[in-house]
Amino acid sequence: HSSGNPYNPLRRIFAKIVRDNSSSDLVQKFGVKDYKDFLKNVPLTSYDDYAPLIELATKIGEVNLFTSYPVVSYALTSGSMGQTRYIPCTKQHVDDFTAEFARILDNKRSLVLFESLPDTFTNDGAYIDTISGIMLRNFVDKDPKRAEYLLSTPQELLFPEEVADTLYARLIFALKDKEIQQIIAPFTWGVHEMFAYIEKNWFDLCHDIETGKISPIPMLPENIREALNARLTPDKVRANELRRIFLNGFDTPVAQKIWPKLEKIIAAGTGSLEIYRDNMRRYTGNITHSNGIYYASEALIARADEDESDKYVMCPEYGYYEFVPLGGDKPLSFDEIEAGKAYELIVTNKSGLYRYRLRDVVTIVNADNLAPIITFNYAGQDWKLHGVAITEHDIYRALKDTVRLFGIDMADFAYWPDEDAGTWIVFIEPFSRCLEAVNKADIERMSEMFNLRLEQINPCYSIALSDGVIVPCELKFSQPETHLLYRDVERYRKNTVSGQIKPVHFVDATNEVIKRFFTKNILETKRA
Repeated sequence: HSSGNPYNPLRRIFAKIVRDNSSSDLVQKFGVKDYKDFLKNVPLTSYDDYAPLIELATKIGEVNLFTSYPVVSYALTSGSMGQTRYIPCTKQHVDDFTAEFARILDNKRSLVLFESLPDTFTNDGAYIDTISGIMLRNFVDKDPKRAEYLLSTPQELLFPEEVADTLYARLIFALKDKEIQQIIAPFTWGVHEMFAYIEKNWFDLCHDIETGKISPIPMLPENIREALNARLTPDKVRANELRRIFLNGFDTPVAQKIWPKLEKIIAAGTGSLEIYRDNMRRYTGNITHSNGIYYASEALIARADEDESDKYVMCPEYGYYEFVPLGGDKPLSFDEIEAGKAYELIVTNKSGLYRYRLRDVVTIVNADNLAPIITFNYAGQDWKLHGVAITEHDIYRALKDTVRLFGIDMADFAYWPDEDAGTWIVFIEPFSRCLEAVNKADIERMSEMFNLRLEQINPCYSIALSDGVIVPCELKFSQPETHLLYRDVERYRKNTVSGQIKPVHFVDATNEVIKRFFTKNILETKRA
């Protein structure tokens, strides 16, 4: 029984966390001296348990509350329900992320699609940023020369002094740079969005590359623009080379035509991000894709098993993990989990979170070693409608097969349960290039096909339909770019970077704001 063995490496990391933090208020309050105490005394926790302590630390400057290590920064995160949270990060926590980032960079010239937030400090002397911003900052601080050599984006855009829309300016430098070997983004939607932006704005981008001056654009402060212009020189040859590529259109993949040395895209594209990975292929074709690392602000959980694989290998050196069976409440250790089963992840990390519920659900693929192999299912939504559970993956698979039959390319989707009507409302967002096909499509026939496909995928749904427990799902179309608009609105409302706003698919039935947003942006289609 491996977890009974005090020399087990998984237990060693746990023992070190407890030992190092033994003088902190929280560890003393729990009365934890060893593993037995931990199992017996520490309850499952959530952000709400730490919020009052985080408030004391950030507003009054209290230290040693949940960890004896100094908190160097707070990772700004919007939890799965969207409210802003400040996750404490110690140097140990941040260094793990930075080491993983350096491993992914692999000494290759890279275009990174994320940035830091402008400086703001809390009263305990820590700064606030996103976890990817913290990782970037730490990496650049450790070796500025190497960072400049590896990252194609200038520092003014990686560390903007105020919240800015950096994509246009970042692309000027990236498109000029023929040496780029890999593109790194937190999620595949960032990569897809970048290429879609090039498709829409290539004319202006090429003009600015030719003149060596970035045109004034809204949301890019003048002082940042001037600093960037000082770094640019006119490049007519490259501008013309790019124009030739773009004038040929985007119906065949352009990524390698733009960057001949591009060999890999590294961005999470599993679980609820699968649709963006599929859509990204329009531009990247068969360039190798890796899911990179699977992480949350609270924990660096796993790294991609290999390229083109949806599996991840857990990283037990970065934290202590436990697993709660769905519908259960008792956490299991590494040696108690079973392959093929889904669990909610629980983390004890190096920043003072103990038995913290991430609300992420993973499936164990292989449990017979110290680093289990997992697949990511979804975060935070386990909703049953009249006792029937439908996962996001079920909805996506059924939608994907349905729209293909009608010749429609789907940009995004959203869905929610309608308790009163006893059905799921499902929104398909088409690309604007498919509006012709959408107009011809018979939405009632599409809904029928979708329901048939969903019955094949989810037998419980099929039984519930024939028993009259629920009514068939109803499909609707959203206006093109509805999801993009939603993210922009959220981004400006929260004054944060775009990577902070996660795409929304499953909408909690009680979230009237998002439901109203989608209902307002319906695309009128003809009825048969």
